[in-house]
Amino acid sequence: MLHSLRFATGWNQKELARELGFAAEKLLSRYEKADKGLSREHLGKLLAPLGLPVEAPDVLLWALDLILPEPSLADADDPLALTAGEQARLHRTVLSAAWSLAEGLRAGLEAEKRGQKLAAIQRRAKDLATRLSSASVQDRGELLRLFPEFRSWAVAAELAHGSVRAASHKVPEALRLAEMAVEVARRVRGAARRARTEGYCLAFLANALRVATRYEEADGTMAKAWVLWRQGTAALPLAEWRLLDLEGSLRREQHRFAEALSRLDEALTLCEAGDLALGRLLLNKANVQQQAGDHTGALSTLSEALPPVVGSQDAHLLFALRFNVAVNLCLLERFPEAEARIPEVRELAIEQGKELDLLRLDWLQAKVFAGQGRSRQAIAELQKVCRSFTARELPYEAALAFLDVALLLLQEAHTHEVRRLTTAMAWVFEAKGIAREALAALSLFCEAARNDAATVDLVKRVIEDVARSHPSATR
Repeated sequence: MLHSLRFATGWNQKELARELGFAAEKLLSRYEKADKGLSREHLGKLLAPLGLPVEAPDVLLWALDLILPEPSLADADDPLALTAGEQARLHRTVLSAAWSLAEGLRAGLEAEKRGQKLAAIQRRAKDLATRLSSASVQDRGELLRLFPEFRSWAVAAELAHGSVRAASHKVPEALRLAEMAVEVARRVRGAARRARTEGYCLAFLANALRVATRYEEADGTMAKAWVLWRQGTAALPLAEWRLLDLEGSLRREQHRFAEALSRLDEALTLCEAGDLALGRLLLNKANVQQQAGDHTGALSTLSEALPPVVGSQDAHLLFALRFNVAVNLCLLERFPEAEARIPEVRELAIEQGKELDLLRLDWLQAKVFAGQGRSRQAIAELQKVCRSFTARELPYEAALAFLDVALLLLQEAHTHEVRRLTTAMAWVFEAKGIAREALAALSLFCEAARNDAATVDLVKRVIEDVARSHPSATR
């Protein structure tokens, strides 16, 4: 045993004898040849320099017993005695099971410990990122210059993730955090770590540019992100599926739907981050399918997303799933099914206290009314929605809701009422962040409406053009 453990750890007799203070290695050789007679205590002292766990001899004996078990003495009169072949097969099964259990336990414990270390790093990074983001530009530069703990891949990643959280409601803040993440990433020590971290953070900057509708810049930034990501070979706990997810969202906004779905399918293959991440990826995929006009495919993906979304216990994600199911049923003109879903979705929105979600639900209810031929109810509901979007200064949503009203009025041959809508829509042209293409389409509609020349086909084309400029609006 002593010889086996010494050999396994790479020590030769001369080295171990010297470490133990023996005058010659012959004494150690005698111990190795007769180590069965060594006491457990004495054996432990001889093994101490090898740096092995104190349990190593016991484990080795246990393993030897598995490999070379004591032979079973069969009773010649025992009708149930195992044959030699049966004993050999049983022996192999025990060996395989013991090996698998040990390896599984080791892998599980290693993963748990790595998770604990990552959580500690992330907690520290969150504190440091908060300090950086609240500092002035000058102070931030000093912090990064003087204190190496701020020049960390984990701090850069925390700022990047904060950018995504801000993107849904504060676009300038999302851009600021993403740019700060890149700034930190470019100061990370080590070329491989620096490249990988910068590539990771550039993908989040591309996402912030996408939300700001700066698509050309976003496209170039995403391309740089992949180049740097692939240059950086450092084994950092930064997930590639996140980059694929972000690129999928960019391709969706660019209406490059096949590429978007390809990226998201890759992300789903790589994602091992749990139910919340998986649910979000599947909802993103369903959004791409919805915008591509594949509403049946979207419903299938949403059905696939239900178990992880429920498992995540994320109320907002569950609302988004239920709401999008109703939207796609409506777009498939399955209006009774869509309407049957609305009370459940409304209950979720009320529980979360999200007024904007409730407003979008009213918008969906109006579309269901219209699809069922209940035009008066639909128009009344849409007019209320228009006033609410206007009060909240949401120009894209307001414009699309106004156009929905115009479509119904024209279908009812109320051309003169369509003309009055142009006055209520005037503020949209002064709002910030409206794409030129959307303004051009709205101008065409308003000019036609003022001349009583607006048609159903024209309004449908304008709705498509405006929605294309802001795909995240609820359609």
